Amino acid sequence: MTVQQVQYPECPFGLTPSFLCCCLMLSHRSPSAVQNPRLELLLQSGTVPVFVISTAVPQAMLLYWLGNSVFFFGMQEALKQPKLARALAIPPAMLPPPRGAKEEKERSEQEAADAAALCGSEDDGFLRFLAAYYLSRRKHQLALQCLQRLTVLAPGDAHAYSALGATAAELQQWPVAAAACQRAAELCAAAGDQAEQATELVRAGQHWLNAVAELRQIRKTAAAKTSKSSSVSGSVKGEDVTAAVQDASNRSAVTDDRQQEYLDSAERVLRSAVALPSSKALDGWCLLAAAQAACNQCEAALSSGQTYWSKACANAESNPLAKSDAAVKLLPVLAGIAGKCKVPQDEQLLLQAAELGVEAAEAGWDRQSHEKLQQVLDAAAQAASQDGRFELSQQLQQLKGKLKSIDAGMSKLRIPGMMIGGEHDGR
Repeated sequence: MTVQQVQYPECPFGLTPSFLCCCLMLSHRSPSAVQNPRLELLLQSGTVPVFVISTAVPQAMLLYWLGNSVFFFGMQEALKQPKLARALAIPPAMLPPPRGAKEEKERSEQEAADAAALCGSEDDGFLRFLAAYYLSRRKHQLALQCLQRLTVLAPGDAHAYSALGATAAELQQWPVAAAACQRAAELCAAAGDQAEQATELVRAGQHWLNAVAELRQIRKTAAAKTSKSSSVSGSVKGEDVTAAVQDASNRSAVTDDRQQEYLDSAERVLRSAVALPSSKALDGWCLLAAAQAACNQCEAALSSGQTYWSKACANAESNPLAKSDAAVKLLPVLAGIAGKCKVPQDEQLLLQAAELGVEAAEAGWDRQSHEKLQQVLDAAAQAASQDGRFELSQQLQQLKGKLKSIDAGMSKLRIPGMMIGGEHDGR
């Protein structure tokens, strides 16, 4: 008895390998398959040797590879459809990155809607996980919503308030960040953790000062716009110009009140920070000096700056870079204090600020602060000379000369692309 052999039609030579290579190239173009452009190019280049090797491979195995590649490519293309992904309850983290502005907008709107629903959860553990997930994806606005809800569910969680302050600071919502850090400091104080309390208070003071700087920038921009509109308003009626100027004046008054409120808050929390026996409060002295200088309390600001410098020099024995870092932070404050001093009323205060600035300049390099301090000393020396106080003028010129010599020495030591004393070369 003979068994009849079945003859299967043969596939044309190279046809199946060609299909396989095309499917591989299409699958490599999938956004979730390869994120590195160089790796994608390498995989696409590998399709040529795959074609050569596949000619010697049985057609059944090639058919399996072909089906696998087609399925993988089709799955990735299908997952790019938001409606299908939601119908299959696929988490957004598993979806491929959006392609195109329209798809990215749809994805953002859907994430915002999902976040609004999820942030209403009563499970504080889930909200912590969700906030960490959004922070890992740099979705700070969504993380802020989760943390705000978390602080309602867990009002005694200091870490939640600290994370809320950090997230609000990323979004430059400085008052929100400062208030959250202050609440975290209160909870740390109740727990007896003075180190964390000092850290949160210093952060709160920094956020209040950032809010002041933001208000000043807004006021400066508004003043520039008002000046520009006034200069081109020749065809506008006088009543309209007067109304516009009055409106700008009212907004400026409101900004000044809010700025003073922020400065008072900064000074209050920073005084509480430096009163704590913790090394974490060291930077609070420098920030306190900046807040006092902004309030025109020059004598108190100089006293705080001197305290900061003495503590930083004491810490330099264990940390050699502490003195240099402190100098970079303190020099702008000293330049601002010296700029507010009037000759001859604040003669001693000006000299003390200038001498401390020269001492700090020897330890840290900050070109902008050096130049500003030199300009202040030069203007003060000229004013003293015109007033007949030649000895004071000579002292100020000597201090300016020391600053110039320090700058010259630092310029010779400065290496392009390197950090020296806290300043980047910039080239």
